[in-house]
Amino acid sequence: MASLGEQWQVIVSDVTEGAAGNGERLAFLYDSSRIRPSGLVGEVVLPPIGDAPARQFARTPYTASIAGAGVQFTLATVHVLWGKDETERLPEITAFAQWMHDWPCAPTNGTPT
Repeated sequence: MASLGEQWQVIVSDVTEGAAGNGERLAFLYDSSRIRPSGLVGEVVLPPIGDAPARQFARTPYTASIAGAGVQFTLATVHVLWGKDETERLPEITAFAQWMHDWPCAPTNGTPT
């Protein structure tokens, strides 16, 4: 960070717990002279389905809303289970894509419509 200069900032997640998390942190590095975070950051945690808890992503996706040049957008990390081939990645990628698709339409209680 020191090498990049003062205008460079970082938003960092906490450590992902458990064997699948591998003790990793997720981060967004940005040039604060061009964009700024809106203050909204979070981790994607899926809501329960009825009385059953939802199966969570192996490495919880991390999100941050950013604004700059008249545009506001949300970035999300996606670090899926790799598996032996593409077919083993597809269920988690599909679940994340569906969650992202439904998220803007979700009511304030977090349950997609």
